[in-house]
Amino acid sequence: MASKGVRSELDIVLRDAQASRRMYLAVVDGKAKEVLEKSFSSEKFQTEGIDPLGLGDFVRSKTRNWNEEKWKREYGLLNVKVNVKMEIEETGITQ
Repeated sequence: MASKGVRSELDIVLRDAQASRRMYLAVVDGKAKEVLEKSFSSEKFQTEGIDPLGLGDFVRSKTRNWNEEKWKREYGLLNVKVNVKMEIEETGITQ
């Protein structure tokens, strides 16, 4: 009889631990997403005149008579929103 009670308590502890882990991962995932989206803010890149996302390469590959000067002028006017989708596969300490 006592072992059944211990087992029930252990099941509850394990369920709580799994729920806590899922909540922790959700918070970490949300914060990482926020940081990455802020880091890849197109406004920052546009004011500095850099294109690390490769938008110019994409447009050039789809546009006949590519005009680099026109692109440079228009790049600063684009409205770009970076939406990060990620999934944490493993957690733990690494060396």
